[in-house]
Amino acid sequence: MKITLTETKVFVFLTTLLVFLDMRPYIVWSGFSVLGYRIYTALILVVTFYMGYRILSKKKVVVGPTVPDLTEKNKIHSSLLLASALIVILFFYEVFLSGVVTVTQQPFNMAMLCVHVGLMLFTLQDCNVLQRVFVATKNIFAIILIPAIFVFLLLQMGITVPSTSIVASEGINGAVRSYDLYLGLAVMIRQGGIEFLNRLCGLFEEPGFVGTMGVFFLLGDKLTLKKWQNVVILIACFFTFSLAFVFLLLIGLLLRLIGNLKQRTYFVLSLILIASLVVGYFIFMSLPLTGTLGELQARMVITEDGLVGDNRFGSSDLAVAAYDNFMKSDLRTRLFGYGQDNRVIPGTEISIWMKVHSYKEFIFGFGFIGFGILILALICTYAAKFLRTPRGKKWSLMVLLIVFLISIYQRYGVAKFHYFCVLFGGGANLALMDGEDDKKSASCPEGTVMKSLP
Repeated sequence: MKITLTETKVFVFLTTLLVFLDMRPYIVWSGFSVLGYRIYTALILVVTFYMGYRILSKKKVVVGPTVPDLTEKNKIHSSLLLASALIVILFFYEVFLSGVVTVTQQPFNMAMLCVHVGLMLFTLQDCNVLQRVFVATKNIFAIILIPAIFVFLLLQMGITVPSTSIVASEGINGAVRSYDLYLGLAVMIRQGGIEFLNRLCGLFEEPGFVGTMGVFFLLGDKLTLKKWQNVVILIACFFTFSLAFVFLLLIGLLLRLIGNLKQRTYFVLSLILIASLVVGYFIFMSLPLTGTLGELQARMVITEDGLVGDNRFGSSDLAVAAYDNFMKSDLRTRLFGYGQDNRVIPGTEISIWMKVHSYKEFIFGFGFIGFGILILALICTYAAKFLRTPRGKKWSLMVLLIVFLISIYQRYGVAKFHYFCVLFGGGANLALMDGEDDKKSASCPEGTVMKSLP
């Protein structure tokens, strides 16, 4: 079979590789491989310049009410360009405006500027290219989860699997973790040499990340289980025991249920599934379990303070006290935040938010203005990109956006290539997929005048 190498295929390959490495598999941890980390950082620069070249050489901006024909892929409407520029504006805000005093502002970082510019350029690419990057990344994600599932099952059955110990190069909010690497195919979190919680991580830093990304990949493919990749992702995400996965998936199912009220079969099946999950929760919580399942059961207990396993904020007294003081501070502080340096304990490098994952950390550092710019950039760019999608596909796009925004509650650091891949690449996949009410669209709904999504 003859394979024709085209410029688009090269671009898709390089961008997909960048997105995958941006998900931080263990091969790019500087504590594991300095070479892998350097390749990753170099690839950010290469792909960013490559995207810029593609935009400057192939695109022209359309200003005003003129709407390019949907088959034209060489035009960008000014609304999309202006909306995506907010991504870069966010970087300059964090550097020059956030923080109540100069010393607390985030230091100027050329690498981070390159990332924000790259994210802006990523959203300006043709939808058929974004779709191909999304599908390729999803396939890679599914393939690497297959051996991780087998390793997980072998460990659950008490079968010894050869392993080596590695340490993450950067702690997660100050919590440095050690891992067991099994045959180079899967990692499991260990803490102080003792198994912390036997949850599937794949090749990544934490199980919650796998669960969250899994939901986005599934929603970007309409939650269809007709593809083996989606089945693999669903099974793997279940073994992560990620509460974020469960709740985001339920929200996605509920929203799709609302949007498909006229489809009786889908409506009934969704109700049955949701009812089964609710009943299953109470049955599961009533069982006398020990070991891994017992620890999972303990995390799912609901108290008057919320979910026991919710480590997004209330699990740290230090973070709670810091945020309470922040909310009681003057208006300027609340608008612009305390800045980067004030997110660590004075005289140390330990984060106040250690072991805590919450959008409140972003507000604490960059204020409500910074948080508003982030949300506005995502919504406006997404709306401008997919505005002309046929009506029958708009609800699926809305569901993906809503679930993505809700996920910021527990993972605010979404200005990354892999998150933009699942949001804009997943949106492109939904916009170009067949099987909904309008099958006439064969190209990306770009270059349009801003309107509200129904």
